[in-house]
Amino acid sequence: MEGITVKDIARMTGARLVFGRPDKEVKRIVTDSRGSDSDTLFVAIKGERVDGHNFMTQSLIKDSCVLSSRIPYHQETEDSVDGAVLVVPDTVEALMKLAAAYRERFNLPVVGVTGSVGKTSTKEMVSCALETRYNILKTEGNLNSRIGVSVMVSRLAKAFDIAVFEMGISEPGEMEQLSYLAKPRVAVVTNIGVSHLNQFKTRENIAAGKLDIISETIDPKQAVLILNADDDMLKRVIEYKRSSDEKALGGIALSDRAKEVIKKAELITYGLADDCDFKAENISVYKGITRFTLVCSRGKCDCGLSVLGMHNIYNALSAMAVGTVFGIEPDISLRALKSYRPLNMRGTIVEHNGYKVIDDTYNASPDSMKSGLTVLGELEDTSLRIACLADILELGEKSEEIHYELGEYIAQYNEAVDTGKKPGFEKIDVIVTVGPAAHFIVKGLRDYEKAKELDPVIAKSFDTNKDAADYILSRNLNGTSILCKGSRGMHVEEVVGFLTGEKR
Repeated sequence: MEGITVKDIARMTGARLVFGRPDKEVKRIVTDSRGSDSDTLFVAIKGERVDGHNFMTQSLIKDSCVLSSRIPYHQETEDSVDGAVLVVPDTVEALMKLAAAYRERFNLPVVGVTGSVGKTSTKEMVSCALETRYNILKTEGNLNSRIGVSVMVSRLAKAFDIAVFEMGISEPGEMEQLSYLAKPRVAVVTNIGVSHLNQFKTRENIAAGKLDIISETIDPKQAVLILNADDDMLKRVIEYKRSSDEKALGGIALSDRAKEVIKKAELITYGLADDCDFKAENISVYKGITRFTLVCSRGKCDCGLSVLGMHNIYNALSAMAVGTVFGIEPDISLRALKSYRPLNMRGTIVEHNGYKVIDDTYNASPDSMKSGLTVLGELEDTSLRIACLADILELGEKSEEIHYELGEYIAQYNEAVDTGKKPGFEKIDVIVTVGPAAHFIVKGLRDYEKAKELDPVIAKSFDTNKDAADYILSRNLNGTSILCKGSRGMHVEEVVGFLTGEKR
């Protein structure tokens, strides 16, 4: 933060200053007391597992300022520290007020990235492209919620030219709040899946929620909406933008503000369809390099990425599209994208004892799981392919159905490989599942194989990560590639740890 004092924070949040110097300057906001220092504001937040209010004294001892919903100190603490205590009824609401007020001090453009799958990878690729010319602030870690976006907004500074914020939602109405905080000028929507279906009930509701990312842009006439034209839900939004006919939305109940902005904003599309503004064609994989030809209004450009998976082609297309908004030609963006590598637990490949482990354990959705399976099928120098898949959480009453359909997808994928309909890909040889819901993956797989009289692949279900890892390790793994993926709450990184010798 720049030029923010305790007095400013009190004014912006409506907080009561209990003690401390009003002129004390605050340079950073933290929500973990371990990051507290003499120049920080520690926001005490009561979470599901940990109540930050229990750590306020530790922050005060470090001369940090504290934003709290209760008075945390004893008299001797007040007399011995150089911190401050500000009290509000709700610390999360106060944090958002502070971030929104601080955002008003900056005119720099914000690129907002959302979608059911690929937000982080897209954010990273967009940043790669923009960093060829600009000084970028980008979302760190998983700071993509109301709390996280507020913290990232607080890190805006005059030194930055553009900010790239990942924006994720888990319930209706949340994106409107995030848009109010960040006020994106450019919004990228990667896809509409079934993540958080338990809260949203339908994909149409998810789509409406995601499209609120652009609802609080500063000037709708300068706004740019970048959409994946191959996504069936986003196709409806594209058609609505082009026709102004609300029937095209087919049940996607966009907010009035989102409709208003979409009508005025510039639309850029990307994907494989012929009418995309940024189109990929001639896709191939050779020696670990994903190659394709970019076709756009600026001509054609041969592209190569050092990462596998169709999803990374989409991410790269959106990154090059964002680059052109800010005057960066696609070939310049491509030079940076060639060096892109996935973040830890998001598709990183670990080699150990003659086999490879694809660590894609950060989180999972049905679509991202399919993408992970495709990457497994693309890997070269592999004699056996094992997919270790754990439960996908927050699917509500459709959980069994969606996991069952995922099993059918695996069988259909193997069938397509066998019949030559997926050239360049190899079959998944072994399926290992963890958790009660993932058991239905095996059921869907077996039912499809039986109905089509296909040779069954090996498939085993387990209750624990340790049992799944032990089974995999009992096999001859020389030349094997193993995909590990599941929802964050399933802690599939434990399987990776067992397989790579890091967890014993």
